[in-house]
Amino acid sequence: MQIQVLLTFDLHPSDRPADIRACTDWLLDSDKRATYFVPSSMLTDSASRAAIQEAQAAGIVIGSHGRFHTRAEIDALRHAQGDLLFLDVACDEHAQWLGSAPTAFRAPCWTPLTEAAIDRLALLGYQTDSSATPQRLALLSSLPFGKAWTFAPRSPYRLRPDLLEIPTSCLGVPFAIPTFMTLRGSMSRAFGRLLQYEARRFDRLLVLMLHVGDLCRDAPDYWKKPFEIADLIPRDHRGFGVKYLIRETRRPRVVDIVQGVLESIHPQARFVDVEQVAETYKNQTASSVEEQDPCLV
Repeated sequence: MQIQVLLTFDLHPSDRPADIRACTDWLLDSDKRATYFVPSSMLTDSASRAAIQEAQAAGIVIGSHGRFHTRAEIDALRHAQGDLLFLDVACDEHAQWLGSAPTAFRAPCWTPLTEAAIDRLALLGYQTDSSATPQRLALLSSLPFGKAWTFAPRSPYRLRPDLLEIPTSCLGVPFAIPTFMTLRGSMSRAFGRLLQYEARRFDRLLVLMLHVGDLCRDAPDYWKKPFEIADLIPRDHRGFGVKYLIRETRRPRVVDIVQGVLESIHPQARFVDVEQVAETYKNQTASSVEEQDPCLV
């Protein structure tokens, strides 16, 4: 059975335009579809905006990753009575600079969403959300306390009649760059093969998250955290700080790891973007979508 792969990239204000372009070029050269999730504040910077507009012109779907990707936005999304006005502003800025409002959303740090946040996304016309990380161990995340996505379904499902949740592939830890930096090469590839087996066996979508610099060897190294005693204690917005100490932070090594993971994906896999996934589920009701994944792992 041919698996479908949703390749996503989370962008941040610290990303260099050169790295955005390098990632776009790699996608075009390898003939892979992808989705960029972009904080709208990046679009107010002319250099970053130009690189993102070039990606859009090349056929890459540009979704929303909030406005500033800040702690305040994370708290607003996960706490009742949070101020969600930034979602409206992000949509307006996105439409202003890219010609149309975004239809795909991912919360910063895969933040669990309140019912109010989900309602606001639906009201703003979003068709897909990709914030869920089903069966993730919340204690190992940067948000170890409170609500989590732990018991969310593993296949796409309806949050609202017109809002489809597309969860990142996850089993304890997400199929994403933080995991790859921790597990390194061989274990990351083994983890990917496990999730590919699941995708084939249960006809599920394989969804992974990277950063644009992860395909560019001359991108700056990731930040190397100094050790603190407090790293042994889980903290809100950080989790166990010790996890940052064991990650590979040298960008050339990270690129090697990521390329190994991507090369381990079956050569006949079909790479899709969020708009194609939304179209696949467009004519299915909420109940029929959920029937594809009646049990949690």
